Amino acid sequence: MFIFFSLSGCQNKIDYLYLYGEGRCANGKQDPDEFGVDCGGACPNDCQDVRYLEGEIFGRLSLDTRYTYILTGPLIVRDQGSLEFPAGTHLKVQAQSGAYIAVAQGGLFFAWGTEQDPVTISSNAAEPQAGDWGGIIFCGKAPIDTSTRKLSPIGNYYYGGDEPNDVSGYMRYLKIQHAGAVYKDTLHFSGLTLYGVGQSTVMDHVWVTDVLHNGIEIYGGTVGFEDVVLQATQQNGLSLTANWAGHGKRLFLHQIGANGIHIQAPEDPLSESSAFSLVDVSVVNAFSSGIKVASLVSNSSFNRIFLAGLPTGILFAEDAPYTFPSLWTNFYLENVPILSNNPEFNTGFQVLDTPPFANANPLPSWLDGWND
Repeated sequence: MFIFFSLSGCQNKIDYLYLYGEGRCANGKQDPDEFGVDCGGACPNDCQDVRYLEGEIFGRLSLDTRYTYILTGPLIVRDQGSLEFPAGTHLKVQAQSGAYIAVAQGGLFFAWGTEQDPVTISSNAAEPQAGDWGGIIFCGKAPIDTSTRKLSPIGNYYYGGDEPNDVSGYMRYLKIQHAGAVYKDTLHFSGLTLYGVGQSTVMDHVWVTDVLHNGIEIYGGTVGFEDVVLQATQQNGLSLTANWAGHGKRLFLHQIGANGIHIQAPEDPLSESSAFSLVDVSVVNAFSSGIKVASLVSNSSFNRIFLAGLPTGILFAEDAPYTFPSLWTNFYLENVPILSNNPEFNTGFQVLDTPPFANANPLPSWLDGWND
């Protein structure tokens, strides 16, 4: 079975199968004596430290920190395939090329970053900006809001199932930057999108920044996370459907273009929310609200929430069904003139007089040095 992607470089030939074209140097195709596109063999070049990626992965592809990697188109990790990023890997994405990464059901994505050597995925443009490329999509086999699988609105990949413990990979000390391109019409990528992803997937110390759309979107599933920073998004920081059944803690949202957290209705807007929970969350400087509620949230749990620099703390959508979220506790508001737009909620809700955790800084200390 072929692995359809291009890897250019003038070092030893990588032991993968290729699609060979016909022609000669500088014809834009990988010829039989080339290690990559117009690179290697009898072709003079200066691309010895560069590798180009796109296509489909059916086996194991582990990147090498000795090389610069450039993503030039969609890269899809298929069932039983794996894409691995060692600590310190920097994948640069060719701007406006239609590039994104998708991890299909049964595929695996590993980012083995450390605090000193994170894995970084960002634009290769001379002047990078939000929306230069798509983002990363995960499609898992965990339960969603229906008993059957669905096709993702972006990419048309199957997701959903009956495996709450499903695993799609490991993301630790990972930075995603300049994502959020238009997919088609008004549909945008988010920096990171999780469709029906299972709870055995690890998401720990992830920073998503400079995004043209949402930072992270979660559609159902059971995936959890901790120590996540969503910054400089032009739409919502975290967007999730109320049938998500995961748990998140230590979430930092900073400089958000719309709402810090947006809770959407699943397919049935009157269905009860799953028992998802968020603990130790700070939303600092969002244009619209700290939390926007557009679904029933009676089973959700929010605890130790710091909201600052917002016009409204909690914004209830006008057409959303309302149930008092009794498990929402320990909220602190600073420079937030309106608690919520719902009088019933305002009457029954208590806010704290002091912050719920000592360090309410917009960004955590583990990001120090990541801007390089």
